[in-house]
Amino acid sequence: MNLQRFSLAGYALVAVILLGGSGLAQAQTEAAPAAGAWQPPPPEQVTDWLAGKLQLSDDQKNQITPIIADRQQKLAAIRADTTLRQGQKLRQMKAVYDDSDRRIEAVLSDAQKQQYAALKAQMRQQFQERLQQRRAAAAGG
Repeated sequence: MNLQRFSLAGYALVAVILLGGSGLAQAQTEAAPAAGAWQPPPPEQVTDWLAGKLQLSDDQKNQITPIIADRQQKLAAIRADTTLRQGQKLRQMKAVYDDSDRRIEAVLSDAQKQQYAALKAQMRQQFQERLQQRRAAAAGG
């Protein structure tokens, strides 16, 4: 995936998809009344969504929730940093995701790691399809 081609808003949408799935992403997008008003779903909601997809134990959920909270806090700080250029923000956001994914995967079993990787790939594919649809609609209308 070529990060330079994405706007910060586009990368944020990828983040939502990877964090909370298309259902959470759609709910958050619909709930946001204006650009810039978007807020990520609460860490507990993200963890509950992941628990449903990965059959997480209570112990795993207790370990993953603070990882999600930390990720969201770091991402918010990056988004709010007006001294960074867009490319810098994207690189820092990618580093935050890579780090939190590594920490989440450390909590998962081998089977759950495979499911998590497949889930992320599926969400990326869905995002790509939506992006292509939006581009086609923008070009046609």
